[in-house]
Amino acid sequence: MEREKILAAAGTDERAMSMKRTFEREGYRVVGLDGAKEAHAVVLPMPYTSDEKHIKDTDITLDGLFSSLGARYPVLGGRFDWNAYGTAMRYGVRLFDYYENESAQIKNAYLTSLAALSFALERGEELLGKRVLVCGYGRIGKILCRLLGCAGAHVCVAARKEEDLSWIKVNGFEEIRYSRLKEHAHGIRLIFNTVPSKILDYGTLCTFEKNATLIELASKACCDEEEASVAGVSVLRAASLPGKYYPEAAGKILAYSAVEIIKREGLIT
Repeated sequence: MEREKILAAAGTDERAMSMKRTFEREGYRVVGLDGAKEAHAVVLPMPYTSDEKHIKDTDITLDGLFSSLGARYPVLGGRFDWNAYGTAMRYGVRLFDYYENESAQIKNAYLTSLAALSFALERGEELLGKRVLVCGYGRIGKILCRLLGCAGAHVCVAARKEEDLSWIKVNGFEEIRYSRLKEHAHGIRLIFNTVPSKILDYGTLCTFEKNATLIELASKACCDEEEASVAGVSVLRAASLPGKYYPEAAGKILAYSAVEIIKREGLIT
């Protein structure tokens, strides 16, 4: 008789609930964190915490959970930080990050790009025939540029690496070096940022069209918001878009990545 496979999963938002449903379809019995000791592994939501102390959507601390699990117990989660790894080392818990899967990150970048486009359109931003700037040409930048191009926008892409600049040109977009952004900012009223560092100074912000909109997709701001306000640029924070726009699809992506880890590492035998 096949051994029952049990996962203790946390999270109450729609993405986390989608993950739980996906686990059940894959043949796992899903229990709450209160049943972690009878489970074969714990699955935490992404991000695992909202205050760097408690597991997201619970009053259970990371220390409290890990200390109760015991050495070698497997815990899966997304985007674990040094606090999580340090706590795991203290208690001998094994951590597995289901968001380190390249396939999962590409699929999540696709959902982020789709949601970013919807986010802009819902706010009345014009795309057809308009010059739109995308800062960064990573996973999200590449996909977002294609979607914007299909929507009829004239896509400008700011990047630093020579390789990225070459690919931007080959793919039919207008390539712009960050150092020369001021020279090419005319006519741009919509900016999408995917770079988690300050890349737009006050002088550059002032060169965009009056009442420009900057949609911030990165985890860290690309500019000083006070400087942006003075320059007439509205900054809209748009983090965690897949979980807000497409929670069912986003949850499936993460759950299948977690299942892949469970099978590859032989966490349930």
